[in-house]
Amino acid sequence: MAQAQQQYPQAKEWYLQAIQLKEDPVSKAETDYQLGQLALEQRQFSEAEYYFWRALEGFLPHTLHYACVYHHLGMVDYQHALKGFIAYNDPLKQAGTYIHLGQVMQEQLHYQEAREYFLLALKIFRFYGDMKSEAIALNNLARFWKVSGDMTLPAAVAPLIGFSGQETEELFRRVNEHKMIQEGSSKNAPERW
Repeated sequence: MAQAQQQYPQAKEWYLQAIQLKEDPVSKAETDYQLGQLALEQRQFSEAEYYFWRALEGFLPHTLHYACVYHHLGMVDYQHALKGFIAYNDPLKQAGTYIHLGQVMQEQLHYQEAREYFLLALKIFRFYGDMKSEAIALNNLARFWKVSGDMTLPAAVAPLIGFSGQETEELFRRVNEHKMIQEGSSKNAPERW
């Protein structure tokens, strides 16, 4: 409950107390998993990674819990990669990482964060003229639009690609009909593409 209310210090304290009271490894692993998620929400990636690895020790391989922990470890790894690409001033790899983070956020139903990551990636790819990666970003945005039901997304994307909101919506519809955008292809996009 405290975690949901974003009372992180109190939630962490409760989880740490709970782990001391638990005796079986699976219960301890579940608490470590919760601590990892809590640290991830606080963007404390090293701490999140620590708790996720501890959680893996208590779960049996090939179980749902085990898979969930690896999923969250992937999120931590993307965040570590992003820090590196920012530090080394590699904006195209940074944008690629934003795509992956957007996909993870979309899977976790964190739609606002997913939208921000996808839009940021599109802006970077567009700025650097990387048309292939721009197409990947647009494909992800189109799928996100369909999954999230975000009716304001076409209007947000339109000025970034020089389309009207209606043209962007039509582009998204075509992508979702499995007519993927390809670099240099105008066949599947509105006439202005």
